[in-house]
Amino acid sequence: MNLQVKCLTRRKLLFIIMTLLIIVLLIEKMNELAPHLDFIKAVTLIATAGILLWYTIETYKLRKQSVLQTEIQIRPLLITHSFIIFGEEPRVIIKNIGNGVALNVETEDIVVHEPSIAALIWNGDTNEPIRVSFDKINVISQSEEKTLPMKVFIDGPDVTNGPDAVKLIVAELGSRRANRNYEFKLKYENINGDKYQSVVTTGKDGVHIKEIGKV
Repeated sequence: MNLQVKCLTRRKLLFIIMTLLIIVLLIEKMNELAPHLDFIKAVTLIATAGILLWYTIETYKLRKQSVLQTEIQIRPLLITHSFIIFGEEPRVIIKNIGNGVALNVETEDIVVHEPSIAALIWNGDTNEPIRVSFDKINVISQSEEKTLPMKVFIDGPDVTNGPDAVKLIVAELGSRRANRNYEFKLKYENINGDKYQSVVTTGKDGVHIKEIGKV
């Protein structure tokens, strides 16, 4: 038998002896402790309940932290990134600066009250507001930029293909020369179906992130 086995055998023997001694001592003390058994049981129950409560709270905290970490890892974050006014295709670009994929991206309509712009698009005087509608985007990956497809309406009809309609609208929405500010409200989901919203203001005061969070 080698030295390691001998040490293990001695430890086992010592453990058995100590256990037997403790049992003997407990048996001897039972008569002395009998009047206090109810109190001891009550204290034991309270201590056990306290330990279970502490364990439950700590488990909940750990689970909550785990869920938060997972959410952060897959959370998308969309912003209105830039406005391309000059060139072959004037457009609004949105970008996902979050950590996860953005799904089912929808943008609320924007109303532009600018009779001078409406007259240029309509090719005639009109006091009707311009309604800018945006198509749904199915997927925007992490760090990806995509053009926000838009349609322009005046008094009902679609005038997107009117004279410089998209260019005039993009210039109005993205320029500090605008007479007012506009809000891009972007609604989207992560891969778990959690819903988010980004609100970005543009126009005369420049581009600012107003709100980002879960819906």
